Amino acid sequence: MRYLLQKYVKEDTVKELSLILDRRTRWNSLLAMIERFHKLKVCIDKALIDIGCDTKFIDLEWSKIKDLIESLQPFKLDLEPLCRRDSTLLK
Repeated sequence: MRYLLQKYVKEDTVKELSLILDRRTRWNSLLAMIERFHKLKVCIDKALIDIGCDTKFIDLEWSKIKDLIESLQPFKLDLEPLCRRDSTLLK
């Protein structure tokens, strides 16, 4: 699956992008994972077809993923400054 996915990613984006795994140690890795997954949706659908997988994502599911991304992005914008090393209570 990975080889097929990278083949379509290279064709679509002209560079190698892999899926991101969520990490317990980073609060925002979930958002990064979902954003990358959504960005590669066409490539993922093509790779699933190539391997003969019965799993297919319908437009409603892709729409829900997009809604989730849009819901989490404001939190990322607000929390990133608080997570910087030079951040203090006054800032």
